[in-house]
Amino acid sequence: MRNDKTANTNPSALTIDLNVSLNDIRASVPLTTPHLSYLSSALLIRPIVGYMNSHRTSIPVRCFLRMDIDDFNGAWNLYDSGISHLVSEGMGEAFVRLVRDEQERNRRLRLIGWWSISTLAKELVYALEYVTGKRSLWHNYPGGVRPVGFPTSAATLA
Repeated sequence: MRNDKTANTNPSALTIDLNVSLNDIRASVPLTTPHLSYLSSALLIRPIVGYMNSHRTSIPVRCFLRMDIDDFNGAWNLYDSGISHLVSEGMGEAFVRLVRDEQERNRRLRLIGWWSISTLAKELVYALEYVTGKRSLWHNYPGGVRPVGFPTSAATLA
């Protein structure tokens, strides 16, 4: 998701395209912690930890970071420049994006599953009506598609 237009507007900016692959990780969250409220733990952290534990083999995380070169003036290390804070924010946003994409994918799969089950049930009802003789084979098709020589009116069927 790199936008080259914004990257070229400020030549004195540091841009980092960070790709991290986390392999064989296990995460856990304590039940109570003085640093986090129960609500933020339940709504923000636990879904991310659940995603991490359900994808233990490999989690590819990608984020795009942008920082002005002036932030490095007078900095003795990366912590003084603020790049560590920028990386942690970028990784956090990338994890949230991964979890949100996973939830959206699961929602779409559920909708497709319900649609396919309803369509299958409808077709089974049509087949049952055909077998019992309540409807003809061509009754359910739109536009009255019938084979050549098939009677079109009810009077000719009787």
